[in-house]
Amino acid sequence: MAQKPFMLNDGTRLVRINIQEVAYLQADRVYCQIYMRDGRTHYTLTRPLGEVEKSLPEGEFVRISRSYVINLQMVQMIMGRIVRLDNGEEFTMGEQYKGAFDGRLTVFPQPQK
Repeated sequence: MAQKPFMLNDGTRLVRINIQEVAYLQADRVYCQIYMRDGRTHYTLTRPLGEVEKSLPEGEFVRISRSYVINLQMVQMIMGRIVRLDNGEEFTMGEQYKGAFDGRLTVFPQPQK
């Protein structure tokens, strides 16, 4: 089944965005900021992050804290609780979200010496 287009309503028009180009989403009280991979473009929605998160494609995004949901395809590195995206942005993973990546990433073990 094809995924529905992701449309943003800016109050006067509907704008289609490529959901794979979303780097991360940030909670901003009752608003949600959507930041794109290019690092320059972002959109503001008048919906809370939790509500927007439910509309995202299953398995492609993961919540790492109360304030952030990230695109799994953008994850470059995880070191402890620090998550770095391809665009260089770093986020601190919340304690209760540490298991968020379990089973979501393919991890190759370190070679035995």
